[in-house]
This record gives sequence, C-alpha cells and structure tokens, in this order.
Amino acid sequence: MHAWFGRSVLFVSAAPLMLLACSTPEQPSESLAAAEARWQAAGVHSYDYIITFSCQLCTLPSRPVSINVRSDTILSLTYADDGSPLDTAALRGYVTIDRTFQRLHQDLLTNPEVFTATYDPTFGYPRQVHIDMHANTADDEMTFSISTFARIP
Repeated sequence: MHAWFGRSVLFVSAAPLMLLACSTPEQPSESLAAAEARWQAAGVHSYDYIITFSCQLCTLPSRPVSINVRSDTILSLTYADDGSPLDTAALRGYVTIDRTFQRLHQDLLTNPEVFTATYDPTFGYPRQVHIDMHANTADDEMTFSISTFARIP
C-alpha cells in the first residue's frame, strides 16, 4: 500500500512540470501589458533614472541621459556624464515611464521582426528593450536600457 501511494504522489507532483513544459512563450504585447499593469499598480509618480540608447542610424542621444520626474512631469533632463541639459524632443517619446510604455505599444504596432524586453519585477518599468524592424537589414535596430531607477517619496 505504501509503494502505490508513493507512486501516486510522484505522478501528481510531476503533472505541473509537464504542463509548464508544454506552455507557449508569452507574446511581446502580453508581457508589455503585464509590465505596464505592474507599473500602474505600483503607483510611482516621482522617480529618477538613467536611460541609455544604442543604435547606429538613429537620432536618439548616444550618451546616457538622466531623467528626473516629479508628479508625472519631467523636472529635469540632462546628460548623465556632465549634467548638461537636453531637450525632451531629443528622446522621441522616451521621457517618462508612462510615455515609454506608450512608445513601446506604438513600436509593436509596426510589427518589428524582433522585440525583446525585460521588465523590473517590482515596478514593471522596462529594464532593457531591443527592437529590430528587419532582422536582415543592417543598422535598423535600437536598444535601450533603464538603470539606477529610484522611486522618490
């Protein structure tokens, strides 16, 4: 009787693992929506962060940018290395986290061949995003990362 019980427990314990192995990966739009929902639920309205872009043929800044947001409004936008000011137009919509989510939704509507993103597990903001419109075309990809994020009380 004990041997049969042990086998039943093993079978039941392995069942969730088999289900996980058969699951499909989450779509970029689904993971983006889930991250944005986590951001909204966290209720962060004042924060500081640094955003760094990497792209060959784009007009985004090539140096890290320090962004300070208070009550969902940009307080300051400067180059992180020397503190010199930067115009918000230079960031093409990547200025607040809310606007960054809007921009990423717009980017997904263009059906890029590659869209990979990692999101902060606590607040949901995008930590790193890579977008490549045409995988076989050189220099059309764009990557950005958000670092040193700090919530301001």
